[in-house]
Amino acid sequence: MFQEQAQTERFKSMQAILCCKQHENRYVSTHVLKLKGYFDGLESLGFPFTQYFSNDVILNSLTSAHNQFTINYYMNGLDKSIMQLHGMLKTAEESVLPPRNSTTLVLAIKEGGVKRKRSSHPNVKGNGNGNVSATNSDPKKDISDIPPVNDPKEFICYYC
Repeated sequence: MFQEQAQTERFKSMQAILCCKQHENRYVSTHVLKLKGYFDGLESLGFPFTQYFSNDVILNSLTSAHNQFTINYYMNGLDKSIMQLHGMLKTAEESVLPPRNSTTLVLAIKEGGVKRKRSSHPNVKGNGNGNVSATNSDPKKDISDIPPVNDPKEFICYYC
């Protein structure tokens, strides 16, 4: 009786493995871990897959976006475990698939550049310890180099 149940479970697992394909724009991590779960289930039933066959099934079930990775894997004769293959696929996935978020950040720089807010005390210097000392001890003294003009016709605009 248990042998019939094991045979039925083996058939269902094999069918799931052979029909399992990665969907477009889905993470490769979930796909590989799902297949690894099927392989582990078959191993617990007494039908272990070899490492080579497991890797072949995983690489065959990937989308066409991973074709270059598959070619490089076979050309270099890599002999990796499923978890090592999983790590390599996660690394390769960053360059293969488009970004996941739908919003794209755009940074723009204004023509005038960044304007900084002037402090209310223009002659105040800090020494980094939170202590502030004033450079101009006499507040009555005029610091401006521009002499005051009483006649508006003599006024010169220094901003233009």
